Amino acid sequence: TYARYVDAFVALTEFQKSILVRGGLPEERIHVKPNCYASTPQRVPWTEREDKAVFLGRVSAEKGLDTLIQAWAEWGPAAPRLEIIGDGPDLDRLRRSTPPSSRIDFLGARPLDQACALLSKARLLVVPSLWFEGFPLVLCEAFAFGVPVAASRLGTFEELVAARGAGQLFGAGDARDLRRTVSRLWKNPPALERMSRAASEEFETRYSAQTNVAAIRAIYDRAIATNQTRLAMKATA
Repeated sequence: TYARYVDAFVALTEFQKSILVRGGLPEERIHVKPNCYASTPQRVPWTEREDKAVFLGRVSAEKGLDTLIQAWAEWGPAAPRLEIIGDGPDLDRLRRSTPPSSRIDFLGARPLDQACALLSKARLLVVPSLWFEGFPLVLCEAFAFGVPVAASRLGTFEELVAARGAGQLFGAGDARDLRRTVSRLWKNPPALERMSRAASEEFETRYSAQTNVAAIRAIYDRAIATNQTRLAMKATA
């Protein structure tokens, strides 16, 4: 049914497209269009950012919060402040088990505008996911505000973060590698600032509303052309 009757499929990344092709969908009809941040971001100048990192998302096992908290606890008092923004089934457990001295603040769920305001003041977003992600919207939000990203070394993040110069990767589920990667970045403010600029440029090039609308229109145009060709072939058969 999918191969015969769908004129266009949309994948969020090249990595996701490769998975769909492996699953049997026709490669020529799969188009890559990333998510976007639809608003106009108000970026905080780098020199005015707070000395903090942020996790923003669902607080659940697959998001790797246990790894993140372990890394921060091992880092100790030298670690920057970490804000965990979001709600989920693991929030109460993690709050109870995290030592007060770990420099971690659990802020819970916040409205989107407040969450983005908190993110925009950060020097780093940490995405410690343990499973493949499609295209987390928080990446678009981080790029929109020029926030560098430290993420798990998984397919999507290799393509969206490391290859674009907007951050660095660490082993998924590896607290020691997470701490080592983030602490190296924290000790190198010029590198973090360069990554911030790369994230902003990436947003302007690929993730703005204007770019996204143009991309989806192009996909519809190709889908219509594919459908017309198929109908014409059927009519002459």
